Amino acid sequence: MDLQVEEIIHQYREFSKVPNPIKANLILGPKENSVSIRSEWSVRDLERSERVQFVVHHVGHSNGKDQFQVLTVGPATLMPNLKLSSVSSSGKFLAILSETPNKKGEKQQYLEVWTSKLKILNVNLQNLEAHGSVCDDKEFGCLEWSNDESYLLYIAEKKKPKGESFFKESSIHSGSLKKEEIRKGVEFLYEDNWGEQLEERHHTVVCVINISTGSVTVVDHLPPGVSSAQAVWSPNDAGVVCVGWDEKPYCLGLVYCKNRRSHLYYQEIETNSCVVISNKEKCVFSPRFSPDNHYLVFLESQVGGPHFSGSRLIKYDWRSKESTVVVDLVNDSLGGGFPGIYLNGLPSRCWTKDSNCLVFNTFWKSKQELVCVDIHNGQVERLTNDEEIGSWELLDMRKDIIIASRSSLNVYPHLILGRLQRSDQKTDIEWIELDNTSHQIPDIDWTIIPLKPTKETENSEFLGIEYEAVLVKPKKGGDEKIHSHPLIVWPHGGPHSLITPGYALYPIVFAKLGFASLLVNFRGSLGFGEHSINSLLGNIGNQDVKDVQLAVENVLTREDINRAQLFLFGGSHGGFLVTHIAGQFPDQYRACACRNPVVNIPALQGNSDIPDWCFTEAGLGKQFSFQEPATSEVLTTMWNCSPIRYVNNIKIPVLFLIGKNDLRVPSNQGLYMFKLLKARGRPVKCHVYEDNHPLSKVEVEADAFVNTVLWFAEHLASEDGKL
Repeated sequence: MDLQVEEIIHQYREFSKVPNPIKANLILGPKENSVSIRSEWSVRDLERSERVQFVVHHVGHSNGKDQFQVLTVGPATLMPNLKLSSVSSSGKFLAILSETPNKKGEKQQYLEVWTSKLKILNVNLQNLEAHGSVCDDKEFGCLEWSNDESYLLYIAEKKKPKGESFFKESSIHSGSLKKEEIRKGVEFLYEDNWGEQLEERHHTVVCVINISTGSVTVVDHLPPGVSSAQAVWSPNDAGVVCVGWDEKPYCLGLVYCKNRRSHLYYQEIETNSCVVISNKEKCVFSPRFSPDNHYLVFLESQVGGPHFSGSRLIKYDWRSKESTVVVDLVNDSLGGGFPGIYLNGLPSRCWTKDSNCLVFNTFWKSKQELVCVDIHNGQVERLTNDEEIGSWELLDMRKDIIIASRSSLNVYPHLILGRLQRSDQKTDIEWIELDNTSHQIPDIDWTIIPLKPTKETENSEFLGIEYEAVLVKPKKGGDEKIHSHPLIVWPHGGPHSLITPGYALYPIVFAKLGFASLLVNFRGSLGFGEHSINSLLGNIGNQDVKDVQLAVENVLTREDINRAQLFLFGGSHGGFLVTHIAGQFPDQYRACACRNPVVNIPALQGNSDIPDWCFTEAGLGKQFSFQEPATSEVLTTMWNCSPIRYVNNIKIPVLFLIGKNDLRVPSNQGLYMFKLLKARGRPVKCHVYEDNHPLSKVEVEADAFVNTVLWFAEHLASEDGKL
């Protein structure tokens, strides 16, 4: 394999241009025989070094046989600085939150409301001085229209008094601020925050803006030490239901974590009252009211323990005030059955028009599928099961019409319209393509490989757990030699996460450059039941390593993988695994590239925004304490789980890709192992980026990819195993 930098850049550039749908809104006509679709897309712009968002419009009309014909309307429209958007239920209004810097470089947020012809509201939210910055992230953010479409609901940082130096007097003397609104000497005071990617989130409140007047009301009746999030209007707009994240005794990192204590609160606006309507010892998120306003559903998971696991679906009867578990946790998915609910959050609109069922996407083993749940009997029905599609995502649903996104490792992301047809026995969907173009990516194959642990690697406490790996590779041609493809072994992070065979830039471009990739969903991954997740606790660095190795040995029985050209690649816990494997199997692999790897758990527990992760994954979850330091025995157990204990065994070249601003796995983790290996005379290299944990900035992601491929190409072996 003779890889040139120009070819690597060319292939990366080509596939980085592929847009990804991130949101869609369905707007139905008055007689439901017509529909319009507003979809938002994101695409990497390498020249601008940013992700650019644009909007596409479609219209559809029934042809008289209850089938829609859909057309694209006009060219795509660039939407710079877009943060949040929301179409009102009637489709008459569009609300947009945008963010642009002013002349001083300070962020200015604008809330606009548009009709089909003109802008009826344009507010500089900073000028109102009612609150701090508006939250646009998934953990806190929302932008919700009231039922009468007179108000908008959103979440923002609570307004704080201005802080300035003891020696600055200009603000008081100018009369621009009252003296009691200024705090002296606090400009460097530490404020607790919600961790990785949420450093600017400290304490949040519910805000309501009047569309007619532009005035903002802060609805802040939650108990002290609770941050508001994910708010929705109650029936008749009488109040607001919101998630409240518990800040006490201090905030733990929230991104990727569905185990933080939270409650559902109902705040009634006129009476200023506030009541808790959920279990007080759970993590709750994604409240959604039924169309008839009789039911409120939400997701509930355990506090503490694994940072991501299955969720219960809870139904709260708004009239009787009683809660019911609709879908409980599932321990295992043997035989391919329903494995439980695994998702970051419910879509904003996911109810059937009769208020009897919910439709949403969830991990189902290694794939992401659409399911329909009857809220009265808890029956779960899988709506999608296409062997050629790796990932489905519900974007919007109105009166049993669905707009979804689907993709695979050889199918570009695209939108598809569906009409739900329900009967007593079965739910069917009639799917309609929004365009007639081919979405197939040529010359790439992928397959899901089912795996079972051997007798030697079986977990005696959790027997019979299955797992899977996804193999993606260049399509084999008729004249291609056997054993031709180098293999990149790629376990995911988390560890309670998943790699689906949905569209993903890195493995696709790897394949276009001649590499096969093995994406391993080892025991502990999402989508395989709770026993799988719990089986890994206390067994990291052992069970997960053995699962990856078994997957590799399985794939090596296939003719088109070269045993002499095996590489390791992973980030976060995936970086933990590949450095473990490099130390435990020092003679099997050619080179390793790791992104922000966890290498030294005892050191991590004192530096990460999620210190409880270190205790939980080492099997010591009950010993985590907010106020007590780890004991020497605990630190020893963590050390024995860590890759750093094998540092002396690592012989292969290792590339480190480090984010300087990472709060989840701080940069000193990877840098320390880099220095240890360098001191031992091992071939190592390290790139440090101005980025955080996922290394997702456009220019960082591109540079990291090119350097990873060059690193592997530099250490490729010939057919006989020699460099």
